[in-house]
Amino acid sequence: MTIEMASRPRPAAHAAFSTLSDGAVVLHLGSGAYHSVNATGALTWSLLDGRRDVRAVAAALREHVDATPDDLEADVAAFVAALAVRGLVDV
Repeated sequence: MTIEMASRPRPAAHAAFSTLSDGAVVLHLGSGAYHSVNATGALTWSLLDGRRDVRAVAAALREHVDATPDDLEADVAAFVAALAVRGLVDV
């Protein structure tokens, strides 16, 4: 799945998110499947509000995370795509 930079991803209605000490888990309420994410993934999830596009999410991440990669937008798009394939976000 390819995610456009102009996409404005948001959590799916059937996704439940819970933070942990070293990241978070996202539960698909329909299937019961849990998906773990690291601390950066948890921060990224918190920025997926349906108002920000992928570039804005990456820009917000840069404000909170030291040493971000040059291709952070592509990394965010890939993360969103992985969530979308699992039915955890709407794009």
